[in-house]
Amino acid sequence: MTKYIIINLLLFLCLTITLQLHPEDEKFPAQDRDNFEITKKAVEIIEKVEEKIEGKNENYSLMTQAENSKKDIYNFNTENTNFSPMQNPYLFQGDEMLTKNQAENLVDDVIEKARSYEIDLSGLLGENTRTKRKIQKDLNYTWEFPINYVVQGVDNEMVDTALKFIENETCVRFSKQKAIPSGQPGLKFVKGNGCWSYVGRSEESKFQDVSIGYGCTTVGTVQHETMHALGSTHEQSRADRDQYLTIVEQNVRPSLMYNFVKLNISNAIDYYIKYDYGSEMQY
Repeated sequence: MTKYIIINLLLFLCLTITLQLHPEDEKFPAQDRDNFEITKKAVEIIEKVEEKIEGKNENYSLMTQAENSKKDIYNFNTENTNFSPMQNPYLFQGDEMLTKNQAENLVDDVIEKARSYEIDLSGLLGENTRTKRKIQKDLNYTWEFPINYVVQGVDNEMVDTALKFIENETCVRFSKQKAIPSGQPGLKFVKGNGCWSYVGRSEESKFQDVSIGYGCTTVGTVQHETMHALGSTHEQSRADRDQYLTIVEQNVRPSLMYNFVKLNISNAIDYYIKYDYGSEMQY
């Protein structure tokens, strides 16, 4: 039974897509709604497992400390100026959209951590638990340069400037298109619901969305979300971050501790670059 763990979990996640699609979800582009539901449900599962961990070791929990301050998705919209557009409570770490494979790997990670504390998850996940499986790198797509991009409903000059800054500092190259080429991968900068992006290339032959919505219209934010699309996670969440910094938890508001969860998800790469304290990906 153990080999079917995350498959069964994600089947549950996918079933809820058609049964529980809320009108607020419709603010996400149609092609992203399934992954939004998968991401939202994966975060819920992770939080439930971490509640078990917190009961075992109250100093360990990171993500569940955000639970009391989590706002309902009904209140997350472009008119709500009291809510940070980069802190959607149902996207991973506020602005990361996950694919099914990435969601599986994250759930795997938290299950493995729970097992290291000898925590019984059978009451929570039933038989849907398994040992950590090796991340299948061959399932990921890598970008080829130049990366095609289009801008729809967003400030063209701002996006162009942000990408040019990335080109000036890296070997990454972009090519702006007037229309989306058929059968090719690329980035589509859209005025979506807040600021978010997939982590890494998520499509083999389609353009993927990078949302630059209300409150996101700065060069720095465009660079931040573009770096997610290139495969970068938040700098302070890198798997090797403890070699470079120490998180003083008492100085962090409990509702924001989930931003410091260390992760190792598919498509997340560091390009063999050492920790960058001045990175646009650190906050």
